[in-house]
Amino acid sequence: MFRIIFLFVIGLGSLSLFAQQDLNVPLGNQMYDVFELTTTASTQTLSIEVNASSLTMDIYTSTNPVDVTIIDASGTTVPPANINNFTVAATEVPPLGAALFAEGVHTQVNIDDPVSGTWLVNISLPAGASALTGTMTTIQTGGLQVGAIVSRTTYNVGEPVVLAIAAYNAGAAVLSAVAEANVYQEGTELTPQTVVLLDDGLVPDTLSGDGLYTGQISGLPVGDYLVEAVLQSGALKAASAAQFEVIPVMGIITNNVTDAGVDTNADGMFERIDVSFEVDISVAGTYSLLAELKLGSETISKGTQVTFPVGLSVQALSFSTEDIKKRLNGDGPYEISDVRLIKTAIADGSQPTRLVDRRNDLGLTQFYQLSQFQRPLTLILEEGFTEIGVDTNGNGKFDTLDFTFLVDALVAGQYTWGASIKAPDGTTIATVSQVGSLSAGGLFRFPLSFDGATIGAAGFDGPYLLGDIGVYGPPDAAAARFKMGETVGYSASEFEGFIVAITGDFNGDDCVDRADYQILIADVRNQESNNLEYDLNNDGVVNRADARTLVGLFTNPRGAACIP
Repeated sequence: MFRIIFLFVIGLGSLSLFAQQDLNVPLGNQMYDVFELTTTASTQTLSIEVNASSLTMDIYTSTNPVDVTIIDASGTTVPPANINNFTVAATEVPPLGAALFAEGVHTQVNIDDPVSGTWLVNISLPAGASALTGTMTTIQTGGLQVGAIVSRTTYNVGEPVVLAIAAYNAGAAVLSAVAEANVYQEGTELTPQTVVLLDDGLVPDTLSGDGLYTGQISGLPVGDYLVEAVLQSGALKAASAAQFEVIPVMGIITNNVTDAGVDTNADGMFERIDVSFEVDISVAGTYSLLAELKLGSETISKGTQVTFPVGLSVQALSFSTEDIKKRLNGDGPYEISDVRLIKTAIADGSQPTRLVDRRNDLGLTQFYQLSQFQRPLTLILEEGFTEIGVDTNGNGKFDTLDFTFLVDALVAGQYTWGASIKAPDGTTIATVSQVGSLSAGGLFRFPLSFDGATIGAAGFDGPYLLGDIGVYGPPDAAAARFKMGETVGYSASEFEGFIVAITGDFNGDDCVDRADYQILIADVRNQESNNLEYDLNNDGVVNRADARTLVGLFTNPRGAACIP
């Protein structure tokens, strides 16, 4: 009979050899034992290795109670007063269910700081009771934490099975421990095969001293298997378990892999890359074929579902060049990675979905360049734009702000292009457009020139945003880019057209005179207005004190008008 060990997952993440299988390593000890009591075998003793800061035991039967005696590792019997007996009715079961609160009869004990070592639990059939079966669940937290793992949950006959136990104590890897795994096949529980697990960095272990003790076993026949891994570190001992299945060979992915760029519209550019895989199928049926293309840390995945006959078949997976540009964003060759052949479950439930084969050693594609992939006829490139302020008359003010930006055009013809520059707050300052012709396709710099006086008169300091770029050419050769980049931090005063505001010049004639005085006095007399633009002394009100301030700002004596 199998002992099943459930596990708390403490998010250790994937480890070394097992990383590609996307497995989390579970750490902890939660064991689940099944017992059967009859009138001729009315008592059963279960043992549990305890090494924890807390221990919970739950002995459960569906209908009738049992007699329970618990003896700790020091030989002391747990007092009956510390053991709770209760029944959970169907209406009392938690909504999501819980192993310790299933409907039925429970005997439970909770112990803090239990004695480390082997505990014994004697379970007996009460006098006059009928035969019954039940379970014992033990949960340990704290102390030595271990997790048993296998590199896959399904193996083909003939494949080696890699086993490991991860061991940590207080967050640190446990070193120099003794570990082994007992491998049980369903139906042969009394004759397990034992595998020594080592943390020595030798195959199949990948790194010495990382707390991951590894071994492997080969030659297993078809069947369901349980791995019970046990680790001893000094006086501390802990166990954990994992399950796997050995299945008949249903099919394999061969080494015959090809790839080719596909041009669907005969324009000389690839719309996709087709990677073709040869499979050798032993059991006809519906399969999923999945694969990745990889460049550095970036990947794209594709898959398809196919009904394969027995024998050799070739199936292509298509990777769009649009996805390659967006996700991989680099020239090839690309790594052909994580190729999986999966047998789809049979609808009647006679066979579940199975991983049939998985390959990570199928090499690289041909060399591809991004420039070979399908793209629009016209591209505005984000990189490479230039800017310069131009002073044509030597007065120290910029007469124009000139830009160039790169355009990759495939077709010749007449083009019109335009753009705008905006202030940091998004206000459009100026918009320009230009016209030109290309005699052939290629990479070109398109110029733009913005009037400096327009920029200066707007009064906004930079940096300015170049954007709203549109390029229009022959049919289907248009392109747009809403944001190109920012200029350096120009000041509006660096450009022609910038006007310095004169305090007190209310009529905007570049002169502070009696005309401005009359404007201010009119506002003073209009008590309902008091436009704070006229509050020259910044006291929050407009009155004759501001008029006296204005007199001191006259451009000419006595406020005489300025001569143009």
